[in-house]
Amino acid sequence: MVAVNPDFPLGRFTPGVFLSIDPGAGAALGADPRRAFLLGHKQSSGTAALNQPVQITSETDAINRLGRRSDLARGFRALTAQVGPGAVPVWVVPVPEPSGGVASRYQITFTGTATSPGYRRIYVCGYPCDVAIADGDAASTVAIAALAQLQAQLDTPITWTRSGAVLTGVYVHAGAVGEDLPIRIDSVGGVGITVSPGVLLFSGTASGAGSLVLSSGAQSVTVAVANSDTAAQIATNAAAALASGDFSPPFTGTVNGSTPAQLDLFFVDERDQRRITARFVTTTGVTINGVAAGSTAYIGTASSAAPGSGTPVLTTALTNQAKLGSFRAWANPFANATSLGDLVSHITTYTGGDIGQQQEAFLVTGSAVDIATAGTLTSSPTPTLASSEDCELSWGPDANVQGWEIACRIAGAKAAGDVITNWDGYTLRGRGAVPTPTIAIASRPDAGSVELALASYHMTPITVDALGQTNIIRSITTATQVDPIFYEPSSAIYAGDFRTRLGARLTDRFGGKSLTSATEIRSSNLFRLEDVRLACIEFAAEEETAGRYTGVESLLDAFQVQRDDLVPTRILIQVPFSPVLPIHQIVGPIQAASQL
Repeated sequence: MVAVNPDFPLGRFTPGVFLSIDPGAGAALGADPRRAFLLGHKQSSGTAALNQPVQITSETDAINRLGRRSDLARGFRALTAQVGPGAVPVWVVPVPEPSGGVASRYQITFTGTATSPGYRRIYVCGYPCDVAIADGDAASTVAIAALAQLQAQLDTPITWTRSGAVLTGVYVHAGAVGEDLPIRIDSVGGVGITVSPGVLLFSGTASGAGSLVLSSGAQSVTVAVANSDTAAQIATNAAAALASGDFSPPFTGTVNGSTPAQLDLFFVDERDQRRITARFVTTTGVTINGVAAGSTAYIGTASSAAPGSGTPVLTTALTNQAKLGSFRAWANPFANATSLGDLVSHITTYTGGDIGQQQEAFLVTGSAVDIATAGTLTSSPTPTLASSEDCELSWGPDANVQGWEIACRIAGAKAAGDVITNWDGYTLRGRGAVPTPTIAIASRPDAGSVELALASYHMTPITVDALGQTNIIRSITTATQVDPIFYEPSSAIYAGDFRTRLGARLTDRFGGKSLTSATEIRSSNLFRLEDVRLACIEFAAEEETAGRYTGVESLLDAFQVQRDDLVPTRILIQVPFSPVLPIHQIVGPIQAASQL
């Protein structure tokens, strides 16, 4: 018996070819799906309308419509850096910033007086600028020079102001999206000038043993806290842990010379730092920057270096996107459970097999945080990413660029590339002034983390090879509840492509014609059931010749066609999907010839 399309009800009257994709365990037909689609925010200077999809054709177009520092303009820049300008049509939809959202704030504080010349090289999202330091320069003088250089970085998503020797940066968009902001500061000469992202001020006395956890991006430091430890003892122990070499965070710290309970934090050369957080576990009676034990504290204060908050509403933007049909690959900057749940629900609906569906869509999201936190993104949304073969979560721990920028590169590559591609070892690139993604040695995932990312969380791990190239180790979908062939992004993407083109073939050949059971057909307006079956087999055979499909001869019996007993004007078809699969492993022993 022919399997049915579960998305297409009996009561439908609209003519057409309606094919569902069944990835179970064990379209806008005729539209060009080789397009990329980016969601994100624009700046107020951009002329594009909110919630209205628009095609971006060039860097100048992106700046004019979206604003140069905006997430969308920067996503377009990353995508075209990867695949080249014009390699694939790129559409964007500017999403309104969250109502009541708060923009992320960051702080850089200079202290001391220079006793030698030198410079500080500051990177924001991989974009560098050099701040010259002369012998005798005061901290405020260095801050003035740093502000000028940072303000000249027009392609970063943050704007800076200065008060004395302190720089405060505000992300260009409100919302939690600004929490992924890598900053790196390298020191060359300029002895006597220190650079700090903020401080942690402890207060109270510990009640009960526990621990203090300091985190930034993918790295964390755990400091033991004993019962009755004072705030000063906790600060001293934290400084000792950071100096011990037992951990590899992108920050260090020393006890403040005037305030023994204060830990002054500093940047570490050649390390990209994200927001530093701190929290007490188990122990009570103590606070960090005024935040009680058990809650997460942030360096700085609410007015200087507070985290961003707020999640955008995607409903209208997605409704309008659906009217444009297929986009082979999407990139998404909103790495939170609410947004991801909305996106998975939308994609699941519009990749279905009913009227107005049958679209191609493959969603890529990126993360640079620790593996466990990143891994929750596959399970915490509703519906979960684990339920969808049309999603991918890249993991580049502590990358020098935003996870969003890596997602745009991957989405661009998958929109522009062949549907059947083995992505193992695929290199991520920069172009011109657009930084090349990289990960510091201390943050690169080890073999155990790579296997955990792939096997447990179904995340795509990113690393840097011996030649210094930043590569995808293996590309994998977030799906765990499907046939294993749909662990492969190439299978998921090809399934949509296969359906679109098969549907177009059947529409072209049989649209506007009628079914007959006659053995001899005397009219070009008639066809038989077997003609439909043969057309499907013919299409699959052509795909096999093109190197995308495999095993047509062995699957002939699986191609089935029958008239619907309940709706006599409907034909039911069953088409086996057998894509060429990438090979990830070759396994076997190397043995002494004498033992063979």
